[in-house]
Amino acid sequence: MSGFLPWSIAHLSIEEPLPLLEENAGSAGFLLFFWCSDQPVGQLSIPRSLLPLTSLQLAAMGPTAIASAMGNRLIAGAFPRDVFPPDAAPPVPSALPSLLQLARPIEAFFDESARRAHEPGDGVSSYARGTTRRD
Repeated sequence: MSGFLPWSIAHLSIEEPLPLLEENAGSAGFLLFFWCSDQPVGQLSIPRSLLPLTSLQLAAMGPTAIASAMGNRLIAGAFPRDVFPPDAAPPVPSALPSLLQLARPIEAFFDESARRAHEPGDGVSSYARGTTRRD
């Protein structure tokens, strides 16, 4: 046997209570996708070594993933995904001043998402949900 374990995938609505994530011997962990209505608002990988995870623990981890995804959607490259050595502090994102100027970032995110939905070829959320858009 190769020792390969697949990841379990879960789609979670941030508008509903978050679940308890329990360890599964046949899975390497969870790849979580957070949704608000029909918009993807973040993703998070939880390795099996961190399981079980209560809904409160998951709720404490989610905002960072959601904030970086929403920030990148509003301002490209706001939160770079570069990997930094453990002893090095990540640089302050150059778009941070612009992000801090947003008075209502969640509304701005949905306004931007609605604008992009009308552009040709932007079917990310419908594709990720397993549906297809029919224009």
